[in-house]
Amino acid sequence: MLVILGFRNFKSEVSKKDQKNPIFDPRWKLRCAFSEAGRSGEMRISSMDYLPYDLVEEVVSYLFFPDVETIAKVAGRSPDLENWSIASEDQLDRRVILDVCVHLQGYNDGRNPRIRVSAQHWLPNGSWEQWDFKIWRYAWIQDVRITASLDDDLSTMETPREAFQESDIDQAMRLVSLPVDSSDRPLLRIRNHCDSDSAPDNLVNLFSKIVGKTRKEFVTMLLKNVYGHAVDAFGSFVADSIERGAFLRFLSYNGPFSSLRSICETIASLLGKRKGKVLGVRLPQVSLEANDVELIVNAWLQSDGTFESKRVSWDETSGRTVWSKVKAKYNNMVRTPYGGYLAHPTKRSSLLISSGGISTRNFEPWHLQVDFQSIDSFIGKWREGCGFYAWRGQWIFYFNFKEADDWEKLLEKYGPAVYRGRRLPIAHLRGTTSLEVRK
Repeated sequence: MLVILGFRNFKSEVSKKDQKNPIFDPRWKLRCAFSEAGRSGEMRISSMDYLPYDLVEEVVSYLFFPDVETIAKVAGRSPDLENWSIASEDQLDRRVILDVCVHLQGYNDGRNPRIRVSAQHWLPNGSWEQWDFKIWRYAWIQDVRITASLDDDLSTMETPREAFQESDIDQAMRLVSLPVDSSDRPLLRIRNHCDSDSAPDNLVNLFSKIVGKTRKEFVTMLLKNVYGHAVDAFGSFVADSIERGAFLRFLSYNGPFSSLRSICETIASLLGKRKGKVLGVRLPQVSLEANDVELIVNAWLQSDGTFESKRVSWDETSGRTVWSKVKAKYNNMVRTPYGGYLAHPTKRSSLLISSGGISTRNFEPWHLQVDFQSIDSFIGKWREGCGFYAWRGQWIFYFNFKEADDWEKLLEKYGPAVYRGRRLPIAHLRGTTSLEVRK
């Protein structure tokens, strides 16, 4: 393994623009239809112009707020779209975006679990107001917290105790299954505070039902088993969220799985197919086996290689043994101090694999083994340029030579090396910067 370092005489930062990915959602076609109508001035929306009001009202009630605003703007300019205009204006006036808390308290004496809920929404003046649980068709959720515990402690919910009210399973499940408003990065937090040895079965069953009914259209999901034991409800929920969560960008699950293989299969399908979104999955207490990692990598190798930013991380300490097996399996990886790059056969993207995770990367030439001629050409181009970066805005990268004598050829042309023959400094033609190749 060798590394190239480009040294500079001043500091700078290279900013990265956030990449907006198209979101594939059942509502997309209707959204695009009204957007195109708004841009072109054309008021007719095919046969949907004359749908009965009840159906129009139901359709609009499932559209995101910005889309409802677009419909109201377009429909307000055409008498043929009166039903759409009325329904959209009604939603704009009466829709509420809720922050929801569900607290499940169990008992070891055989009593049924206690269910308490809180549902609050922001007012235009910036204050909170308790929702009245009356007109459900206008209610959407944005921030949801679900907790199961044996204690009468609501402090972890980050909501005043007086905001909670007694509830039942039907109301709780209806709350967590409301449509999710994605306009402001909705967040889901689920925490299980029960020890597997002490949690009563009725609490475990209730918790599983609530989690099973919870929507999966959140942008961020933070799930935790405080006592670190497997809960079946979490495993299926995580797999479904990764596979079907249209807006999910980050999921963290702190705890083990009862069925890790199904999670790995879901992650493998994630890397092997284009999803149209950035996604990170963090599993800090999960230890993957070598065959789990190979399942994920092989699925990616069989894909078309199109780059999408995705990362999966797991317990690094327990992954070191696995890492040695993975290195032996994919011996064409370009090794680095923190892992290795595996280039896709199409050269459209690469995987960065380490003892603690897998992430996709844009393909770079040094993700494949290189020969002396390639590095010599690179050095020549660097010396002709400004000399501030080693390659495309980067000042350090790692590469592996194809042949053992390629390093000797490099020394013969640009040497001598210093530091026991392991560092080769190369001056820029302008004399203001230098490049260093380390062995």
